[in-house]
Amino acid sequence: MLVTEKSDITPDELADLMYDAYFSPSDDCEADSYETQQDDYRQAAQSKALELLASAEEAMLSNVRTAVYRSILQHLPRDRDTIIRIHRDKPIEITIEPAETENDTA
Repeated sequence: MLVTEKSDITPDELADLMYDAYFSPSDDCEADSYETQQDDYRQAAQSKALELLASAEEAMLSNVRTAVYRSILQHLPRDRDTIIRIHRDKPIEITIEPAETENDTA
């Protein structure tokens, strides 16, 4: 697979191509489930595609969003807004507030 600066392909399209071309699940008894392997590979392909076609910063942001979606979102109340601040070497700050409505933002 060759992608150059002049390639007319989006990061999502490249990630799909990488997944289709290279994903091969392990059937080893120690391996995660097929779905977990699939999800992990898709995320890795998306991250690499963003890194190649956009920037390392966008790839990092995508990885953080995926981690929040997979591991944190399920623990948060659906009817509230949550703000999480992470400062290196300081405790994580979490604020849970009433959800903004469309009228609040207008």
